[in-house]
Amino acid sequence: MVSRTPLILLACGSFNPITNMHMRLFELARDHLQKTGRYQVIEGIMSPVNDDYRKKGLVSARHRIAMAKLALETSDWIRVDPWESEQETWTETVKVLRHHYNESLRLLQSKKEFMKNKWPIERSTEDPLSYEHSDSQFRIHQSSSQDSSTVNNKGIPKNGGTRRTGKKSVSLSST
Repeated sequence: MVSRTPLILLACGSFNPITNMHMRLFELARDHLQKTGRYQVIEGIMSPVNDDYRKKGLVSARHRIAMAKLALETSDWIRVDPWESEQETWTETVKVLRHHYNESLRLLQSKKEFMKNKWPIERSTEDPLSYEHSDSQFRIHQSSSQDSSTVNNKGIPKNGGTRRTGKKSVSLSST
């Protein structure tokens, strides 16, 4: 049997408020990826945006995180991570991805569950998203249902922060 690539699903967004569809997004993605036989989804992470995002009507991150934690109480694989919301200001998605990439590497290194002594070194949040090391290649895959006309080329919302509710889903994987 071919081993499956471990995968972490990451959704960045306002979660203002969290909805059943936010949670369903993870379930649908996990089911699809695992049906391919190529991936083993090991975790889902919701990353609420910082209060400085400038979205009209944005509830404070503290409350959005509390709501998400309550909504995810019964999930044994999806969690809320407050890191993005705790930064001094709004953080670009690529930096959030890099943070979770590094955190995942740190956790997986200590457990040594998936590979034997072939982990890449921690990367700066400014580094490119792909990294090759030895026989392994680590990539961050990003897909988005967001209407690209609502954000500029740096992912910053146009029109003073107003945008549609499209969400980005991201996965970290090793191939």
